[in-house]
Amino acid sequence: MRKLIFILVTLVIPVILVVSFFLGRGAQAVNVKLHVRDLPEHGIKIITPADPSFDGLMTAFQKKNPDAPIEALKLFSIFIKHSGNRPIVSYKLRWACMKSDGTVIYKESSYLANWILMDEGAFSHTSAIANAPKVIKPHSTWFFSQIAEPEPLEGGTENRQQSRSWHLTVSSDSGVIEQNPSEARVLSLLNAELSRYTSITISLDGVFFDDGSFAGPNETGFFEAVKAEVDARHDLLVDIQKGIQQGKSADEIIRSLEVLEAAPEVDIGLNSTPSDYYKYNKKRFAEEFLNIARHLGNTEAVQLLVKKLDRPWASLRRS
Repeated sequence: MRKLIFILVTLVIPVILVVSFFLGRGAQAVNVKLHVRDLPEHGIKIITPADPSFDGLMTAFQKKNPDAPIEALKLFSIFIKHSGNRPIVSYKLRWACMKSDGTVIYKESSYLANWILMDEGAFSHTSAIANAPKVIKPHSTWFFSQIAEPEPLEGGTENRQQSRSWHLTVSSDSGVIEQNPSEARVLSLLNAELSRYTSITISLDGVFFDDGSFAGPNETGFFEAVKAEVDARHDLLVDIQKGIQQGKSADEIIRSLEVLEAAPEVDIGLNSTPSDYYKYNKKRFAEEFLNIARHLGNTEAVQLLVKKLDRPWASLRRS
């Protein structure tokens, strides 16, 4: 699995719902406006606790996961229903939590199977889709939470190698990350956090389908980040191909990769540009290719790497 991160003007009208969260026995309910920005034109729907179908989905989820801390999970969980026909291989989910003073706290999570968009996914596309654990397949419903790993609602526990362990991760008021606290502690922390918000906007900032098409508002630059990764790998392989065409030896080509490997580190963060992502990934792929050379030898490695260009790559594009 590789990490990844695209101009079209789209009018996105969020669906606004109001949900009352009961923060515990004897406590007053807190009304929080939920704004949903999903992709209905692509058959992708976000289902929040304010949706009439949420409780039924949560019941089905509980039957599949009898040990799950349901009450804690309900507070910051959603379902995503994908009724489209193409698998979603990479996606970014964003929660914008607004406080009463107008401050917005962003919580983002993403899953990236960008290798499916490149040479490795083309080798056996159907098999790659089937075996990637977090690819959202067509006509499926997925559970997502701020405090737990996502998983599909479909599929019984008999398909698991072992029962799921629920290691929740939450942050205290002081910002300290607490690993696997008790359910009571999780409820306490989440209740305190939820009471500070007046509205939460849950959006799919972007999704990549298996054919390379992209959908979403792309407010975080998700398209550009992923495209930079795919371009970096393709360009590096083209450099190797050009080296062969120019009559360079395998040793000379490998030395050019060593120069990239020795380049300064590029830090990736919230303010990173597409150029930063490109440089970061080109250095990372050079390191990967050098490991192949160390295992196979320079000549065999170069021959293997250049063949990757013979496979069809997905064409990344805004839909």
